[in-house]
Amino acid sequence: MVAFGLSPSEVDEVLVYFDCFALSERDPDMQGFLVRISALIVNICLAILIKWSDEDLESSVGVVFVQVYAILLATFISMNNKSLSISDSHFALVLTISPLAVYFVFASFRFVFMRRTPGLLYLRLAREYRAIIATSTFIMLALWIVLQMLVYFARDHVFNMHDHTFRCSRPTFKAWLFYRSVEGIVYLNWSYILVPVVPALFLVYVLRHVADIWREFKRRKERVVTWRFARWIQVPWSCCQCMLASIWLVVTHSHPWFFFLVVFTVYLSWAGAIGMPYLSMTLFYRYISDTIHFIMDRDPLPFAEDPEDASISDIFSFGQLLAGAAALQPLYQVFRLAWLRRAELWDNVKRLPRWMWSGLVYFFVGGRIHGSRFGGKGWRRRTGRLERRS
Repeated sequence: MVAFGLSPSEVDEVLVYFDCFALSERDPDMQGFLVRISALIVNICLAILIKWSDEDLESSVGVVFVQVYAILLATFISMNNKSLSISDSHFALVLTISPLAVYFVFASFRFVFMRRTPGLLYLRLAREYRAIIATSTFIMLALWIVLQMLVYFARDHVFNMHDHTFRCSRPTFKAWLFYRSVEGIVYLNWSYILVPVVPALFLVYVLRHVADIWREFKRRKERVVTWRFARWIQVPWSCCQCMLASIWLVVTHSHPWFFFLVVFTVYLSWAGAIGMPYLSMTLFYRYISDTIHFIMDRDPLPFAEDPEDASISDIFSFGQLLAGAAALQPLYQVFRLAWLRRAELWDNVKRLPRWMWSGLVYFFVGGRIHGSRFGGKGWRRRTGRLERRS
């Protein structure tokens, strides 16, 4: 039998590969419900503070790096001592690759390769901190790659044999890639409706804003500084860079609510990846296991216990309560920021329905968008583009 281009032996490799995680022991102080919800709250709060707070941006960025580096270094030390389960090490990787951390990686690459337009994060950072933040980001990226390789391809050297390691195998690259694809699809169980909607909206907005995007593209091309050498590299690179920047700028400035929809979808997907819909991670892995075995047309993996009661008691353990307390300070800072800027916040809340309505009207019939940098006063139906009135 060949399933999804995999031979029967490769199908068995994928199943055995996943059984390592599904049957592995899970530390409630590592994967407990309070630990996961605290990580989600902290990440969202820090993203809000970095975006809208003008007070001590460097400390908010530093908190993200302290959290990520603490988890990664503790994971490496525990793996070196063979005191960490396969499941816990895999969860540490998923937990640290948060939307905010991924944004840091994108912003750092942009800072290094596009110094004329370094992005919002590095524009707001003090000059003396920019190199430090960029270096810390690239080290974090390297640690992600190393941890990924250790978890998936060097398990015999970093895990104890009693933790179901004897069930593990080193699959082929095709089997490993298929496993990651199926696991990624299952992670989207909270946002499976929004994931196809967001690209569809974006594509329609791009098509309707072709004229505005072209004008913005020409404006950006005029600001490109000509290289003294390797012009054949600069021309396609600058065209691609200016076009992507123009598309994103026009769409997000013309439809501000779309940016929030993208961020909401990303965080909803990450919440599904860290098992937020489930009180117990064993239930989460059972759901993934049943899904993969069903796709592979195999019998489901037997789970001996119902973890629900144990998870409720584990919530009040010392480690989980300590992790939950870590979210109090970011929450306080966000509430304080909301209070200090309550007038602006309330004004944006009142505008949000109009933004969404204008965006939906423009999506279906085209026309003028209120209050947009690329729009004018009022909107004209079926114009097909945004243009300023004289």
